[in-house]
Amino acid sequence: MFDSYEWNTIEGKGNAENLTLLSLSTCGFCRSARQYLKDREVAFRYLELDTLPPEEKTELKGEFKPNSAGALLFPPW
Repeated sequence: MFDSYEWNTIEGKGNAENLTLLSLSTCGFCRSARQYLKDREVAFRYLELDTLPPEEKTELKGEFKPNSAGALLFPPW
Protein backbone atom coordinates (compact mmCIF):
# COMPACT_ATOMS: atom_id res chain seq x y z
CA MET A 1 0.00 0.00 0.00
CA PHE A 2 1.21 3.51 -0.81
CA ASP A 3 4.29 2.33 -2.71
CA SER A 4 3.46 4.30 -5.84
CA TYR A 5 3.19 7.72 -4.17
CA GLU A 6 5.90 10.38 -4.06
CA TRP A 7 6.44 10.93 -0.34
CA ASN A 8 7.82 13.96 1.44
CA THR A 9 10.44 12.46 3.74
CA ILE A 10 11.84 14.07 6.87
CA GLU A 11 15.09 12.62 8.18
CA GLY A 12 15.57 12.00 11.86
CA LYS A 13 15.72 9.23 14.42
CA GLY A 14 14.35 5.94 13.20
CA ASN A 15 13.10 4.82 9.81
CA ALA A 16 10.80 7.29 8.02
CA GLU A 17 8.77 4.43 6.53
CA ASN A 18 7.74 3.38 10.05
CA LEU A 19 5.77 6.60 10.60
CA THR A 20 3.40 7.78 7.89
CA LEU A 21 1.34 10.95 8.08
CA LEU A 22 -1.54 11.64 5.70
CA SER A 23 -2.31 15.34 5.84
CA LEU A 24 -3.77 18.36 4.09
CA SER A 25 -1.63 21.31 3.05
CA THR A 26 -4.23 23.70 4.49
CA CYS A 27 -4.66 21.94 7.85
CA GLY A 28 -3.16 23.73 10.85
CA PHE A 29 -3.32 20.57 12.96
CA CYS A 30 -1.40 18.69 10.27
CA ARG A 31 1.30 21.39 10.18
CA SER A 32 1.50 21.27 13.98
CA ALA A 33 1.90 17.49 13.92
CA ARG A 34 4.71 17.70 11.35
CA GLN A 35 6.45 20.43 13.37
CA TYR A 36 6.09 18.39 16.57
CA LEU A 37 7.84 15.44 14.93
CA LYS A 38 10.54 17.65 13.39
CA ASP A 39 11.23 19.34 16.73
CA ARG A 40 11.80 15.91 18.28
CA GLU A 41 13.94 14.80 15.32
CA VAL A 42 11.64 11.88 14.50
CA ALA A 43 11.94 10.48 10.98
CA PHE A 44 8.64 10.33 9.10
CA ARG A 45 7.09 10.55 5.69
CA TYR A 46 3.94 12.38 4.68
CA LEU A 47 1.55 13.05 1.84
CA GLU A 48 -0.48 16.22 1.45
CA LEU A 49 -3.61 14.63 0.07
CA ASP A 50 -5.16 17.78 -1.36
CA THR A 51 -2.13 18.33 -3.61
CA LEU A 52 -2.29 14.91 -5.29
CA PRO A 53 -3.44 14.66 -8.92
CA PRO A 54 -7.12 13.61 -9.23
CA GLU A 55 -6.31 10.09 -10.44
CA GLU A 56 -4.03 9.47 -7.44
CA LYS A 57 -6.74 10.75 -5.06
CA THR A 58 -9.22 8.31 -6.57
CA GLU A 59 -6.71 5.45 -6.27
CA LEU A 60 -5.94 6.31 -2.65
CA LYS A 61 -9.63 6.50 -1.72
CA GLY A 62 -10.05 3.06 -3.29
CA GLU A 63 -7.38 1.67 -0.96
CA PHE A 64 -9.17 3.01 2.13
CA LYS A 65 -12.79 2.33 1.14
CA PRO A 66 -12.83 -1.43 1.90
CA ASN A 67 -11.78 -0.66 5.49
CA SER A 68 -14.26 2.15 6.08
CA ALA A 69 -17.78 1.83 7.46
CA GLY A 70 -19.26 3.87 4.62
CA ALA A 71 -18.48 6.70 2.26
CA LEU A 72 -15.21 8.54 2.76
CA LEU A 73 -16.41 12.04 3.57
CA PHE A 74 -13.39 13.65 5.20
CA PRO A 75 -11.16 15.05 4.04
CA PRO A 76 -13.15 16.32 1.06
CA TRP A 77 -10.30 15.98 -1.41
